[in-house]
Amino acid sequence: MEQPIRAWHIGEYGEIFAGRCTDEEIKQWFRELISSSGDHSEADEQIAECFEEISQDEMDRERDWHSDDVPDGESADGRSNYRKEAEGGALPCQISTQYN
Repeated sequence: MEQPIRAWHIGEYGEIFAGRCTDEEIKQWFRELISSSGDHSEADEQIAECFEEISQDEMDRERDWHSDDVPDGESADGRSNYRKEAEGGALPCQISTQYN
C-alpha cells in the first residue's frame, strides 16, 4: 500500500514541503536539498526553527492558488489544495513558499 502524502512547514519562513515519507526521511531529503559539500548546518538550523507537520484536513482545504505560489510555476491559477499540488510532481517536493 502506498504511503499517504504528508506535508511539513520547514524553516523560519515556513515553506511547505511534501512527500510520501516519514519525518526523518523528509528531514534527510531537506538536508540534501539545501546543503552544499555535505555541510548540513544550515538545514539543521532551519529544521530546528520550524518543523511542523500539516494536518491531513489542512492538506485537503481548498484555497485560492496562483501559479507564482509554486516554485516551478507549473500550477494554474484557481482553487487548489496542498494535496493536489503535491500530487502534480515528483515527491518529495516543495509545494509552497512565502517568498512569492
